[in-house]
Amino acid sequence: MLRKWTSSEWDVFATNNRIILRKGVIGKQIVEASYAHISSIEYKSFWSARQITVGLILVFIGILFPLEFMIRAGLFIVGLILVLLSHRSGIKLHVVGRPDPISLSADLEPMIKWIRQYKQQIAFSPKCKFCGADMFEETLFCPQCKKAQR
Repeated sequence: MLRKWTSSEWDVFATNNRIILRKGVIGKQIVEASYAHISSIEYKSFWSARQITVGLILVFIGILFPLEFMIRAGLFIVGLILVLLSHRSGIKLHVVGRPDPISLSADLEPMIKWIRQYKQQIAFSPKCKFCGADMFEETLFCPQCKKAQR
C-alpha cells in the first residue's frame, strides 16, 4: 500500500497497480480499479432543489403569515439554514467496465490529485517487452515476469 485516505463514507487505499475503495461499516462495498481503467474524473457542484424549496417555503411562512413572533422567527431561521446548507459538491470517478460512476465526497480531492500524478507516471513509463507490464526506467527486470529487458 502506497497511500491511504479516509472520508466520511469511503476508505481509499492506493497500491502500485490499483486503487481500492471501501464503503460502509456494517454492510461493506469494496471497489477495485486499475489506474489504467479510470477513464475520467468529474467534479460536481450542485444545489439541492428540494432543500431550497422547503427552506424558501419556511422563510416565506415566517415572513408573511401572522403567527407568534417566536414561531415566525424560528421558521425564518430554519428556512434560511436549509437554503444555505443546500449546496453540495462531490467527485465522480468513472471506471471502465462499471455502468455507474463511483460518487466520492469532496474531501477526497487530495486523493484525486495523487491519482492523476501517479497515472501520468504510469502512462509514460516503459512497458515490458514480454508481458506488457508497467516498468520503471531504472529497473532492468520486469516486476511481473522477472525477465531482463536488455
